[in-house]
Amino acid sequence: CGGNRELCYTSAMLRFLTLLLPLASLLAAPFLVAAETVPKAELRPSDIAAAEAEDAFLLQGPAQPAAAEGARGGLAIQIRKATDKAQVHVSVQVAAGGVHRLWLRAKAAEPAELKVSLNGGETFPCWLQKSEAWTWVSPERTAWDLQPGPHNLLIECGLAEALLDRVVLVRSTAYTPSGLGPVGSAAIAAREVYFTDNFQREQNEAGAWLPQTGQW
Repeated sequence: CGGNRELCYTSAMLRFLTLLLPLASLLAAPFLVAAETVPKAELRPSDIAAAEAEDAFLLQGPAQPAAAEGARGGLAIQIRKATDKAQVHVSVQVAAGGVHRLWLRAKAAEPAELKVSLNGGETFPCWLQKSEAWTWVSPERTAWDLQPGPHNLLIECGLAEALLDRVVLVRSTAYTPSGLGPVGSAAIAAREVYFTDNFQREQNEAGAWLPQTGQW
């Protein structure tokens, strides 16, 4: 080093780092491989909580049930373009606690911003692009840690035409629905139920909603 202590120190540090880098790579490699090769766990019915938008327990503003081609069960919530804000309140029954991701099945005649909040909490935007096909979209906050039981979801939309078909909470942040979406576990009706004979029955008399057949 020719008596230059600073130069000697710098040279020694460079040699040390040169030896350390290969060791760090060897130590990190098993963790990287493990993260990449862990298979996605298969979802069980209890990991999925689904609700039809037309089963909303409260509709406010320019929102109403309507026949919709391609919607599950043939019905969806139609949101009309108006100065008033449309609000769709949906109750979703979660069977198993844990971290859930929220998905909405919807489509819009023009780009639309849906605003979503869960259990009266913070509101998060959910962007819907113009499309004639049904699309699955998720809000900017993708996950909530939920306990088993009912959870109330509020979906808002203003100044846009849109159709809302389904609401799904999935106990997986990696899963993305497709088509009509997953089938969740059946749950007891959580709203007043009217039958075609115009006779109102209590929710325990309605029985269990069977998403496979779309019947009580």
